[in-house]
Amino acid sequence: MLFSLLVGAVSPAVTVRYIQRGTFASCFDFPAILRHVRLHPSAHLAVFGWTLALSLGLGLIVGPAAVFLGFIPCFGTLAYPLLYAGMISALILVLAHLEGQLLRVVEAPGASAREA
Repeated sequence: MLFSLLVGAVSPAVTVRYIQRGTFASCFDFPAILRHVRLHPSAHLAVFGWTLALSLGLGLIVGPAAVFLGFIPCFGTLAYPLLYAGMISALILVLAHLEGQLLRVVEAPGASAREA
C-alpha cells in the first residue's frame, strides 16, 4: 500500500521527465526525477492528490452502480465493463491534463536555472 502511494506520487514526475527528454532511459533517471519533485513539491502533490481524490470519488459512484447493474441479467454483464472503461477513460483524461499543467510549472521561466 505504501509503495503504491509512493509510485503514484512520483509517476507524474516520471511522465514529465519523459516528455522533456523523449527517451525511455529518462524514465529511470531517478536523481533527475527526484530533483523535479524536490523543486516543485506542491505541484507534484497537487497532481497526486487530485488524481487520488477523483479515483476514490469515481470509485464510490461506479462501484455501487456496477453492483446494481450486476443484478440485471444480460444487460448488467455488458454494462459492467463499459462503466469501468468510462471511469478509467475519465481518470486518464484528467491525469493527462494535470500532468500537462505540471509540465508547464516545471518548464516555467526560472525553473531550469534552479534545476542546474
